[in-house]
Amino acid sequence: MTDRKLHLIFDHTRTPVEADPAWTVLVHESGEGSAHPGISSREFYGNGYEQEGYDFCLWWHRLLSQPGHEGKCLHDLASWEGHSALWWSHLPFLYPDFGIFPRALCARQAVSLFRKGEISEVVIQGNESPLADTLRENRLACRLDHEPELRPSSRLRGRWKKIQSSLHWFILSRWWRWRLKENHQQSQSECLLYSIWPNEWQLPGDGSHRYLGDTLEEVLDHDLFRVVRPLVYCAPSLQDEKAWKEFLHHSLISRQGVYGISYGNPWQVRKIQSWARQVEAGVEKWLEQCPPDQFEFKSVQLGPLFRASLNQALRALPLLVLRYEALKKCLQEIRPGALLLKDEVYPDGRLLVAASKAAGIRSVSLQHGAIYPAHWCYIMDREAQGISKPPLPDAFGVYGDSAVQLLSERGGFPREILRAVGARRFRHLLNCRVSEELNSFRGENPLVLVAGQMHQDMGRIYEWCFKLAAELERVRFVFKPHPRDLQRKSLLEQKCGGLRNTAIFSGPLGAVLPLASITLSGHSTVLLESVWMKVPALSIQISGETPAEWQLRAGILRVVRSYAEMTTMIQEILGGDFFHQGDFQAAADYLEEFLGFSACQTFQAVSDLFKNKV
Repeated sequence: MTDRKLHLIFDHTRTPVEADPAWTVLVHESGEGSAHPGISSREFYGNGYEQEGYDFCLWWHRLLSQPGHEGKCLHDLASWEGHSALWWSHLPFLYPDFGIFPRALCARQAVSLFRKGEISEVVIQGNESPLADTLRENRLACRLDHEPELRPSSRLRGRWKKIQSSLHWFILSRWWRWRLKENHQQSQSECLLYSIWPNEWQLPGDGSHRYLGDTLEEVLDHDLFRVVRPLVYCAPSLQDEKAWKEFLHHSLISRQGVYGISYGNPWQVRKIQSWARQVEAGVEKWLEQCPPDQFEFKSVQLGPLFRASLNQALRALPLLVLRYEALKKCLQEIRPGALLLKDEVYPDGRLLVAASKAAGIRSVSLQHGAIYPAHWCYIMDREAQGISKPPLPDAFGVYGDSAVQLLSERGGFPREILRAVGARRFRHLLNCRVSEELNSFRGENPLVLVAGQMHQDMGRIYEWCFKLAAELERVRFVFKPHPRDLQRKSLLEQKCGGLRNTAIFSGPLGAVLPLASITLSGHSTVLLESVWMKVPALSIQISGETPAEWQLRAGILRVVRSYAEMTTMIQEILGGDFFHQGDFQAAADYLEEFLGFSACQTFQAVSDLFKNKV
C-alpha cells in the first residue's frame, strides 16, 4: 500500500505546499492565478473527462428530478408560481471551474485512485468540509489544511448585511426609479429591454454592451424597436460599493435603463419566508426517504457534497423569489415589446426568463461566446418533464448550424427554439478604429496579441509569453486581460513595465486585432474573432483538454500544448510561410458553418427572433 498523498488546492492565497507537483491538483482556479506548482483539475480528471462530465451532468439533473416524499421531486417541492425556484439557484448550475462540478469530479477521481492503491490520503488546502466528508464516507483518509478567517462577530455581520441589503432593495432602488421616472414609464411596447450585468459595458471604450451592442444598433437602424433600454436585473453588490454605483450610473443615467429590483415589495417577505420554511420541511422528508445508494455516482458516494449544495440553495431561495417577484412586476408594468438577454443558462438568466414568461413578455437570447461539448451549463436532460425542465427563452439565436446541432443533439435543447443568426457581434471588429498608441508601439515589428480568459491555464500562458518576450526583443507583445480578471491586471501591468517590448491594453478588441500578426489564448472566443479578422491564432491548451471542433477546422488556428511547441509555432508563423491559401479558404468555409457568416449580412435572421413579440 502506497503512502502517497494527493493534495487538492482550493485556497490559492496560502503558502505553496511542499508536495510532488504531479500529485498536486489546482482546483477551482478559473484563471485567477496561483503560485502553487501542480496540475490543473482537467489534467487530473484524465482522458475520459468529456464523457465523465457529461454522465455526471445527466446524473445530477436526474437526481433533482427523482420522485421522493409524496411522489414529489426537489423541483416540485421548490415550486413557486409553477416554476422551480431551484433553477434560479446554483444547485442545478454545472460549470467546469466552480460550484459542485469540480468537487464531485475530484472526489470521483480521488476515490478511484485510492481503490487502485495509488494514494493513501488526501490533503485539501482550503475550507472544503463537505468534500472532505465525502472522501471520508468513501473510506479515504482526508485532512483539511486551512486557517480560520479573522472576522467580526458573525451575528453582528449578519445583521449589518441585512440592513445594507434592505437599504438597497427597498429604499435606494426606489429612489433611483423615482429620480428616473421617464425610464420606468408603463406600457413601453415600442421598447426593447436588454439584460445588463456588471463588467458587460465596453468600458473603457464606447460604453456599449460588450456582447449585445451590435445587435441593438441593428434593431434601432431597422426600426424594429423605437427605444432600447438596459434592464439591471442583478442584486446589488455590497462588496464593492464604488463599482456598483458606477455601474448603476452608466446603466440608468447614461443608457436610460430600468432598475428591476426597484419593484420589490417588502410586504411579500413574510409570505416568501413562510413558503421557504415549507420547502425546507418537504426537502427534509425527501432526504429521509432516500435509499442509501441515492447519491452514488459510479460507485462513489457523493451524499455530503449534495446535501451541502442543497442547503446552500435553500438558504438562497427567499432572496431569489423576492427578485423574481420584483422583475415580474417590473415587466408587467413596463410591458416592453420584448426582452433580449445574453445569459440564458446561468441562474440569473433563468430567473429573468421565468419572470418574463410570467409577465407574458417574449424573451430572446443570443449566443455570446463559443460553446463546447464540455460546456456543462448547456447540458439538459431531454427526458425531464414539467418544472424539472429549466426555463428557456422563446427563441435562442446561435452563431451557426454547428451550434444548433451541438445544443439539440448533445445539450438536449428543444430544436424549435434554436435559430442560426450568425455571430453578429463579430461584425463590429471590421468597423473599429485602430489604436494609435498601439500602432506606434508596434512600429514595423510583428505584434503578438495575448488575449486573457477566465481559465485555469491562463497563468502559465502569461508566464510563457513573458518568457518568450524576453527572448524575442524585436517582437511586440500586447496583453489584453479578461475584463473580470481584475486580480491579475495589476500583476500584468508590473511585468509589462519591466520589458520594453510588452504592453497592456484594455480597450476594444477591434482596436488591436488589425495590428496583430498572431493571437494567443486558451480556448477563448477571441481566437474565433481573430480568425474572423484573418489573423492566425494559437490555442494554448496546457491541461490536455480535447480541442473543440472549431479549433481543429478553423484553417488558420493551431493547438499547442507546451512552451517549446508555442515558441516553434510562433517563429514559423512570423516567418510568413506557415499558412497557405488553402488554410485561409478553410477558415472562410468554417466561418460560414460555425459563425454563420452569410446570416450576418442580413437583418432578417434577427427580425425573425422577435416575431410574435408582445
